[in-house]
Amino acid sequence: MALVRIGVIGSRHTGVMAKLMDRETIIRRVHGLLAKANSSEHQAERESYEAKAQQLMTRYQIESSEFEESGPIEQRIVAISGWGNATRGVVSLHQCVASLNRCTGAGNTSRGEGFVYLFGRPTDLDLTMTLVNHLLPQLRLALVADKPRSRMSYSLGFAHTVHSRLFEAQATAAAETNALVPTNTEASEAMYSELNVKRAPRTAVYGDDLTSGEAAAANVDLGQTRVTG
Repeated sequence: MALVRIGVIGSRHTGVMAKLMDRETIIRRVHGLLAKANSSEHQAERESYEAKAQQLMTRYQIESSEFEESGPIEQRIVAISGWGNATRGVVSLHQCVASLNRCTGAGNTSRGEGFVYLFGRPTDLDLTMTLVNHLLPQLRLALVADKPRSRMSYSLGFAHTVHSRLFEAQATAAAETNALVPTNTEASEAMYSELNVKRAPRTAVYGDDLTSGEAAAANVDLGQTRVTG
């Protein structure tokens, strides 16, 4: 998969080195949590690390939104290849994760390949892709293990459940800080002004494979530390 930055939309500047260092720190911490998730042999532990990663991302976004100048809106293009009939689900996965992290995305697919056009601030885009790139290998393994009749239906179900689980982690982080959930309004406005976005056509899916994909996503690591007692 190739990730290409193709432009900057807007002209706002951060101008404060401390903010840039904070961003680098949060990215390192998210990478660290996802690395722990990858190395764990226990499903519950993997899930807890991944949800924790999303919560850290949400807390960063809440804190950075307090500054009037929090960076320009960028556009990036992600090329999707090698997924065959699961391509539409992979595009959806990018869009789902982006929508929860102050970004937004439009996509198109054709003959087993596609593109995702992501819009957001640089750090939010980096965090979004960090989490997406952590999830994609798990989707591929699940497809191999379950061998669904419809890879498209399965991957769309996977993306849907990932979105639901990340949404819960996001809401938890916002509640803990007594803050509003970060929105992707600015990124959406930039996307609609830059692209001639059309409403996506309805997609016919196989219900059993959609459900199987949802079940597979219910078991992927999302990173929240679980406390029992």
